[in-house]
Amino acid sequence: MVVDDNLYVYKEDRGFWKLIVPNDNNRELRKLLPCGFMGRVTKSTLSELHEWLLVYSNRVYAEDLKKSRNYINFRNLAYNVKDDSFTDDRKNLYFRYSLAIDYCGEEESYGEFKNFIETALDHDKKTIREFRKFFALCLSNCRGLRNAFFLYGPSGTSKSTVERVLWHTIGAEHCVSLSFSQLSNDFATATLHGKHLSISGEISDMGNKKFDIFKSITGDDLFSSNFKGRDYFTLENRSVLVFATNVLPKISNQAESEAMISRMVIFPFTHVVKRSECVNEYWMTLMQDIPGIVEFAIKGFKDLREDNFRFHDSDRMEQFKKDYAGENDSFSMFAKEMLESVSDSRESSENIEKAYTSYCKLHDYVPMDKRKWSLLLKRMFTCRGITMPNPSKDTRIRGYKGVRLNEKAYKLMGTSLPEDTVTPADKTSSEEDAPSDISSLNNQISEALAELE
Repeated sequence: MVVDDNLYVYKEDRGFWKLIVPNDNNRELRKLLPCGFMGRVTKSTLSELHEWLLVYSNRVYAEDLKKSRNYINFRNLAYNVKDDSFTDDRKNLYFRYSLAIDYCGEEESYGEFKNFIETALDHDKKTIREFRKFFALCLSNCRGLRNAFFLYGPSGTSKSTVERVLWHTIGAEHCVSLSFSQLSNDFATATLHGKHLSISGEISDMGNKKFDIFKSITGDDLFSSNFKGRDYFTLENRSVLVFATNVLPKISNQAESEAMISRMVIFPFTHVVKRSECVNEYWMTLMQDIPGIVEFAIKGFKDLREDNFRFHDSDRMEQFKKDYAGENDSFSMFAKEMLESVSDSRESSENIEKAYTSYCKLHDYVPMDKRKWSLLLKRMFTCRGITMPNPSKDTRIRGYKGVRLNEKAYKLMGTSLPEDTVTPADKTSSEEDAPSDISSLNNQISEALAELE
């Protein structure tokens, strides 16, 4: 079959359509030829054969591919989670993968895998439920959820064990290890073509180019890539992106941090296994509990359907994401909690900085440079820079009109909310606006200059 100008051949023994990847089409096509022809076929012949197959093979479109959305395609059969039915006639369901394990629903699990997950996630029921949905998503044919998943925690918290179980359950031929640093590499992103899962333990900072690719890969968008020595081609990612890491990526573009974080699902792994209690190659022990893995995945897929194919952070997951957001964009976190938009209000820059510094100290966040948070403040709120009277001296100070600190912020600073937080509207009489002396004129010039910053 042909999907989006990509050629697939059906693997009868595994029940899925295998992509003939452009950089490997010669080798794959040779496997289809009768033994007697192998020595007589050249690369140019195979290249011509590939072109003929692209032209004359049956074309399959998006509507046909959606038929298998509710299935998990095991090695021996396909399981429909929607109505608990089975089928081994999979050719017309157009699966483009099959798992490396058999369905064995009739066998009883001895609980090894379930106990492992519950312990690794500190027995937090809501987090376990979300992880179950994630695990099912990796194994299922459902895609397009626009998320990337991070198994986050210190060393010795079983993250690598989860990696191994996923890799060997799905099968090496359907997996790839694309690191964060490779997101801006066209050759590396080409390895996603035709894969079902990408899982990596390497994390680097998130620059602008990486973020653009990250959005395309997780956002169901088309993006360009190429295999070395070949032309660029357009592909749509079908791999679930998973990163098992001790650190989360630093986001250099503050303007994009919220969009980045909204796509992230962070699973906190905090249960550290003592070195004396570690079991070598424990993933192999877990792979013996295939009934437990199957049961976990099917239940997770039902949870995913129940939640309309969406993830909902548990309290623990939300707190980890909040802390991560604070580390990358502490001012946005501060502004959402401590600032409010009021058209006629005025707040001094000094007060905002004092409250922001106190907030960062309370949450152990790194404060942003004043020039950066000032620009961010103006983007987040409809406010402008001004000069305003200093309440303690007969001078003027810098501030902002259209935004103010709330009561919570003043409590954090150890002071009470001023009674005159909201000032009268802008002066309207020509007499009030007219400068009566040089000092007044200088004040108006200073205010105008502050607005331009």
